[in-house]
Amino acid sequence: MGMFDRVEFYCDCPRCQHEVGPFQSKDGPRMLASLEYWEVDKFYMSCDNCKTRVIFYLEDTKLRIPENLKGEVRYHRKIIPIEEYRMEIREPMHPERD
Repeated sequence: MGMFDRVEFYCDCPRCQHEVGPFQSKDGPRMLASLEYWEVDKFYMSCDNCKTRVIFYLEDTKLRIPENLKGEVRYHRKIIPIEEYRMEIREPMHPERD
């Protein structure tokens, strides 16, 4: 299993409204660093309550971190509003059975 970084972002699960976060990302240095959401292009987490996968990613390629700079300890860019990120929701792989 690969390493990841912690993304200090929290939101309500779109499925059950339970708080989700902090998130994870593999766009940073992958050294368990604590990053802000705008320092990465993609971040994700599963809801502890309903197991729905919540993923945020930048759609605008002009705002993304250049491939040759991904994984740098800190890639400095301006703060990007969360509205620039698209949220994707994936159902749990193994939903609980009744």
